[in-house]
Amino acid sequence: MRAIQDNNALQLASIALTLMSNNKCPLPKRAPSEVTYMLPAMECRTEQLKGNYKAAQCDTSTWKPLGQ
Repeated sequence: MRAIQDNNALQLASIALTLMSNNKCPLPKRAPSEVTYMLPAMECRTEQLKGNYKAAQCDTSTWKPLGQ
């Protein structure tokens, strides 16, 4: 089951890259990573667990990628 999930994720990434290339969009310089926004996501979830569902930490427009 895990292998099928991994293959599906790779296929979706391949489709996205093909569409970007065909539409002359700038391609990403690196592979996507699940840890890019891990810290802000954890901070948001911590606030939600405390009952604060409208926390400022959950405003994804303010999230910065890891290393920036």
